[in-house]
Amino acid sequence: MSSLLLAYKTITKKASAISIPMIPWKTVSILAGAAAVALLVLYVYWVMQLTQGAFLIKNYNKELGVLSQENRALEADFAKANIGDTIVQRAHELSFQRSTDIKYLQIIEQAVAKAP
Repeated sequence: MSSLLLAYKTITKKASAISIPMIPWKTVSILAGAAAVALLVLYVYWVMQLTQGAFLIKNYNKELGVLSQENRALEADFAKANIGDTIVQRAHELSFQRSTDIKYLQIIEQAVAKAP
């Protein structure tokens, strides 16, 4: 038992010889709280930015849809307006001329075949 007692005394002397630095827990807790608040504020800021970006994309997609519809309508109007010019131009290329003297054939009713 005396060896156990001697070992205990030796261990306690060595343990007391080693100085454990005192940790300022109050400062550590204040810094940890400040870091938590800063991270929370940063999180809220980034969520707001993400939400704003999503709304901008949604609005731009709506505007793009409206502009696409208007573009299709304008293309259709342009095609309708341009078709007359195209026909006239093609007629000139094929050397068509305006007819001024039109003569109609008169067909007697009896000369036409009738369906049974």
